[in-house]
Amino acid sequence: MDYQLVRKRGLKRLTLRMTSKGPRVFAPKWVPKRVIDAFVESHKDQLPESPRETQERYDQYKELAREILKPIIFVWSERMGVEYNSVRIKNTRSRWGSCSSKGNLNFSFKVAFLPDHLRDYIVVHELAHLTYLDHSPRFWALVARYIPEYQACKRELDLYAKNQKSIEYPEL
Repeated sequence: MDYQLVRKRGLKRLTLRMTSKGPRVFAPKWVPKRVIDAFVESHKDQLPESPRETQERYDQYKELAREILKPIIFVWSERMGVEYNSVRIKNTRSRWGSCSSKGNLNFSFKVAFLPDHLRDYIVVHELAHLTYLDHSPRFWALVARYIPEYQACKRELDLYAKNQKSIEYPEL
């Protein structure tokens, strides 16, 4: 099977992903090529057939995420007394969400498939940026008013971000 190899310092494990350009393997610099080839061979059945299939699946997850997140965002915005302009669902790699100075909220589609308490934390975090567009003590006090255990949520999200915990995606 052909694949693109991306070697990075700091990686701890092998990862195989289907991208718009085809299969891509992320590997630590120290892993031998023969080990990477064996890894790809043993995991190729788990990949979608094509990049198009990957895009179609992403589009379905994105739509499902929108259906899940919109009512949650609405409820929390009412509870917090803040107004937002628009909500976008994206396929981000390094951010769970963001908030612009214009009141636009962006969320990774992955947020919808996290446990409820983490999903709520991320939504509250982004909505709090509508009041404080920074991470000042006042910002964190506002987040803590609605999610008192926000620090534990941040630590748990780090485990998901580092792929030490897996997001359970529904079957489509």
